[in-house]
Amino acid sequence: MPPPSFHTILGITPHTRYLSIALLRGFELRDWCIRSIEDTTMQYRIKKAQYIVSEYIDRYPITALALKETHPSRSSPHLQALTTCLQEIGKQKKIIVTLYSIDFIKQQLIQHEVQ
Repeated sequence: MPPPSFHTILGITPHTRYLSIALLRGFELRDWCIRSIEDTTMQYRIKKAQYIVSEYIDRYPITALALKETHPSRSSPHLQALTTCLQEIGKQKKIIVTLYSIDFIKQQLIQHEVQ
């Protein structure tokens, strides 16, 4: 199978009660959703989030996982634990894992508008 000419990116903004998910193939948005991960304990929320992300990675030919960076002063230890677990899934599945910030996205959009 020849290597893909562009990445299939699973973009995730994690929250303690839901995941915002976008699936991009190259520059095309192929799917997006908000998946609830509400449960009784944070341990079960993390397990549910891991299941959801693993399901996407197994269903689609994901080559990169992009996670929104958690700001230390604006996030809880639970959210940081969730983000760390999602990073581990990407590493286990041997796909590229990267963190992005809102400032980075803004810079990219500004650069794109200038060009």
